[in-house]
Formats: sequence, structure tokens, C-alpha cells
Amino acid sequence: MISSNIALVAPVLRTSRLVGTRCMDKFLVKVSVFLVAFFVINSGFALYVAGGLTENRRSKYHWACSLAGNQFDLAFIGSSRVEMTVDPRVIDDIVHTNSINIGASGAGAGDQYLLATKLLRGNKVDTVYYQIDYLTLANKFSYPFKDYIWLCYDDQREVQSTVVDHCGAARYWAWSGIPFLRLMEFSSQYDLFPHRNAGTYWNDRKGGQQRDTPDAASLADQFAVYIPDSLSVKYVLKTIELCKHNDVELVLFQAPLRAQLSLVSDFPACTTWIDELVESRGLAYWDFSDIYRTRGDLFYDNHHLNSAGVLEFSSELAKRIAAKRAASDAERLTNE
Repeated sequence: MISSNIALVAPVLRTSRLVGTRCMDKFLVKVSVFLVAFFVINSGFALYVAGGLTENRRSKYHWACSLAGNQFDLAFIGSSRVEMTVDPRVIDDIVHTNSINIGASGAGAGDQYLLATKLLRGNKVDTVYYQIDYLTLANKFSYPFKDYIWLCYDDQREVQSTVVDHCGAARYWAWSGIPFLRLMEFSSQYDLFPHRNAGTYWNDRKGGQQRDTPDAASLADQFAVYIPDSLSVKYVLKTIELCKHNDVELVLFQAPLRAQLSLVSDFPACTTWIDELVESRGLAYWDFSDIYRTRGDLFYDNHHLNSAGVLEFSSELAKRIAAKRAASDAERLTNE
């Protein structure tokens, strides 16, 4: 009796399993088709959008990367302590040069290296003035490396290797292999509908800008210990070697510091490293850090000059540059 019941049930079970298998196969096929379509459509959209991201010339980074075919006598490179400290227009009026400021707010050593790479690759530059200080060496920026910017230029070998150094190979190749991942992760950082004439702001100022009103973060400085970071040191040295490789004269400098900075910061380790670098490599270094220690009226926070300070320092820097150029011209005439 039991055997006969089993014999009757077995075909039904086999049929049920077969139907279940076929349903699962259909389900898996549909899921696979959906995933493939999702990947293709979103990747296609991401690749289409990516082509316009660099047109956002409101971004100082994209504006600086767009510079091409120019002849610059002087180029100033660094973080916001260049962007909001050096006014190329003042310098050009005094020294009769054509200069550019590609310092960018929040730019760490890796960002500065890539900005310098882009500038020197697309333009002729005679002398680079590279602002080197505690912020660059310690990389204490809130967003230490602008990966979302440089992913827009990752068709270049230097960009690829720098992104890998800062973000890791796994993340870079995920961003590279799945194009829409970067748009998902950095959607708040990308302007999908940029105004193509937005670069006028930076063009008019030759890359410099002035600010008088401090933001909340600037007013609420907390004590920070600045110690040279190994990755930042690596990219400071790469920037120095980049100038040498491109036969560009290099002058290191440090912008003015407010006396109160020493009350909320400890940075002798960075100062010592700079001194040792300059001595070991015989580099030109102009240290302006102390020139306004008693002029708090020239700063808008502990790290940056206000508009009056920018004008005064740019004039001071211009005089130093003019004296240097005059000495070089005199030496050249003597040698002839």
C-alpha cells in the first residue's frame, strides 16, 4: 500500500521540482537582464555626464586644470594660503609680469602636485613660487584629497597613481570599472549643469581672491598639533622634482602667520622639516611667516590675510620678486 502511494506521489514531486526549477531559472534570467540593463544604462549616463563635469569653472580646481597654451612668468601654487594671500594683479602691476595663482582652498600636497602637473603640462612657466607650510605638510584639511575632482581626469597616469596612493587601489578600480559609482558617492560635489562662462570670476582675478568675513570654523579654532605626514611629504617632494624635471625655476615661500596661531597650534616639527629640506637640497626659500606678527589687523583668521593684508603682502612679495629678477638680469649681463 505504501509502495503504491509513493509510486503515485513521485511523478507529482518530480513535476513540482521541474516547475520550481523553471520558475527559478526565469527569475534568475530576469534578474540578470535587469542587472545588465541597470549597469549599461547607468554607466552610459555616467560616462555622458562625466564629459561635462570639468566645465564647472566655478570650481577653482577645474578652472586651473583648464588653463592651456599660456606663457606665465610666475605661477603661485599652494592651498588657500596662496589663493587668499597672493594677488597676481598687484604683482604684475609692480613687476610687469604675467602671473597666475592656482592655489586652491583645501588643497593638500597631492592636490597641489596634480594642479602643478596640469599647469606645467599645458603652459609655459618660468618660475614657480610654491607655498610650503604646516597645513600642507600635516594635511590637516577637512577633506585632505579631492578624489572627486581628480576622478574627472583619471585618463592621465599621474592622476591614477595619485588617487591610488590616497584612496587605495580597490576604491579607485571600483570607481573606474563602475562609472556610476562616483556619481552616486559624490553627487553633492558635482554640478551637472555648469555655466560655461563661470570661469570669468577666476580669470578676472588671475586665480586670486580676497575675503574679509571669517566663517564659523575660522572663528572656532581648536588646538592642533601639526606633524609632517609621510604621504604629504612624498607629494611635496614630487612637486619639487616636477619643477626640476620641467626646467622651471622654483622658489619656496611661507605666507605670513598671525601671532595668535601659536596659541591654538603647535607646528615646530613642520618648520624644522622645511629648514632641513631647504638646507639639504639648496633650495631658495623666502620665509614671510613672521613679518606681520604685530599686525593682527591684516588677518581675517589665524591662517589667512584679509583684503588689506593681501594687498600689502602682494606688494611686499612683488618687491622681493622684482629685486630677484633685477639681480638675475645683472648677473646674466655680467656673464655675457
